[in-house]
Amino acid sequence: MPHLDAFLAALYDQDYPQLRIILIIEEAREVAGNPQEVATRVAALERAGLPPTMAVVRAAPAKSSSQKAANLLAGLAAVGDAEVVAMVDGDALPHRMWLKDLVAPLFNDGAVVATGFRWYVPGTGFAALVRSAYSAAALSLIADPRRGFAWGGSLALRRRDLDGLEIPGAWRTALSDDMAVTRAVRAAGGRVHFVPQCVVPSFGAIGWRALAEFAVRQVVMLRWGDRRLWATLLGVHALLAATQVGVVLASFGAGTWPGGLVGRATAVGLLAAPTLIGVARARARFGELAGRPLARIPGWDDRRLAHIALAAVMPWLMLASLIAAAFRREVKWCGIRYRLNRRGAVEVVSGPGLASPIGR
Repeated sequence: MPHLDAFLAALYDQDYPQLRIILIIEEAREVAGNPQEVATRVAALERAGLPPTMAVVRAAPAKSSSQKAANLLAGLAAVGDAEVVAMVDGDALPHRMWLKDLVAPLFNDGAVVATGFRWYVPGTGFAALVRSAYSAAALSLIADPRRGFAWGGSLALRRRDLDGLEIPGAWRTALSDDMAVTRAVRAAGGRVHFVPQCVVPSFGAIGWRALAEFAVRQVVMLRWGDRRLWATLLGVHALLAATQVGVVLASFGAGTWPGGLVGRATAVGLLAAPTLIGVARARARFGELAGRPLARIPGWDDRRLAHIALAAVMPWLMLASLIAAAFRREVKWCGIRYRLNRRGAVEVVSGPGLASPIGR
């Protein structure tokens, strides 16, 4: 939690009555930042005296799930009789009306789960820009009522639904906490309601190696959570990549072409259309978010033109991630390595408290 002070200030500032804040950190270390620094800062908060609306919960190291899922289970014990449970990641910066906007569909629209999403503020470096564009590409998917999924970093549901759908039981063996929620909601015939006002900014630098691990990990979680969606995306991005190859062949291929120059130009136009549509969607995404609270964050749209241009190569990046996920049974997440067996059961391979700890 490199932005712990700003994160807590944003939570304290929420325009929501009877709000109780539960800060969950791992017992062995805080996996989202420097262990000693975060432990020291949280301990200082406790010594100074926490406000009555806040509690700190320390979760034990995970054994058969991701640490994120284990943390959420530990936090539930401190929720008490709350009517609504909302979750937000520690690297996000929610705006003042975030919680009110997120909870509204649960009562006004009959949604079982309300979700936002993250927007990686590009920061410095090309890898950070690619991560921002890669993550933003999922916004079209999460906003689709038929295929949309819950995102655990900006999520809310009623406590009775949380228990009634047996989500805590699913978290005990889950790698992806949000895909476990999505599966439970869909199995019950419910729906995930996307709230565009609750797209929250996320900050932090990233290198190329960490970016590759991040990209594949996201798709591995998707594959084990929804194989049908993974297969659909694999087919779609393979087709998109094929059309781009077709553009090159039609433009520079030797030999005659049916219809001559006009026929060649027509083929190039038709084959290029899917890529041009993808670029147009990326451009429209900025327009849609410009009227949302995210736009109040300085630098949220830095290097906009480069971000939009990356949409042209995104099919290749997604295709590489989708193919890699087909063969990956281990992922590294916040310094902990997990292994999945054929049935999707999670084994913690290395990390805090195990024989062969690994660094971040």
